[in-house]
Amino acid sequence: MYIIVFMFIRVWSVINRFQNLANPNAPVYALYVLHSIFSPLQGLCNALVYGLNKTLLSEYRKRFQQCCCAGGRSERLDSDVPHTKNSVGGGDGTGGRDTINPVQ
Repeated sequence: MYIIVFMFIRVWSVINRFQNLANPNAPVYALYVLHSIFSPLQGLCNALVYGLNKTLLSEYRKRFQQCCCAGGRSERLDSDVPHTKNSVGGGDGTGGRDTINPVQ
């Protein structure tokens, strides 16, 4: 997939350079525009090719379903559950960490 994306991005600059070599006194404006548009997209396309693999997509899907879909809300995102701060050291075994009190 990377090779296909690389070739698609770079073909415009290669064609532009060959055209400039063949006829340097008559540049083609459209080739310069295509070269200018696609060359900066190389980084974005690399990120998409390397970042959208099966493992990463399944992890994204799992996390999205966990935090955003009905019935799978994460405790960290529940705004209706009150949080209290224990004193430092706590004496309750939590070491002063936040705890969630159940709503009664």
